[in-house]
Amino acid sequence: MEIKNLRDIIINTIEEYNRYHSPEVEAKLIKIVDKKFIVEFRGTFCLTCGFYDYFDDLVYMLEDKGVKAKITNIEEIEDGGIVEYKILDEGEEAEPSRRRLPEKLVLIFD
Repeated sequence: MEIKNLRDIIINTIEEYNRYHSPEVEAKLIKIVDKKFIVEFRGTFCLTCGFYDYFDDLVYMLEDKGVKAKITNIEEIEDGGIVEYKILDEGEEAEPSRRRLPEKLVLIFD
């Protein structure tokens, strides 16, 4: 797949993502370099839905368009996340993104 076509698919998929997820979450393409791209997600997020699920949704939406991708890095920010994705080569498989994420322990005291 050509880089220009890939860029168009990524941009169109982010626009579609925003139609379904906004105003709760809004995605913004930061940059594309070769087969990697960075997206900033900001919003209120439905935390009971799963914070990281919002980032995975973009992977699934790209897959529906014939583009396989995986999350390579997530940087949590105050009201969202900055997520790096990698476009997979044909035959390359992605492991579930949650395996690469740090686990967190939340303690709630009464």
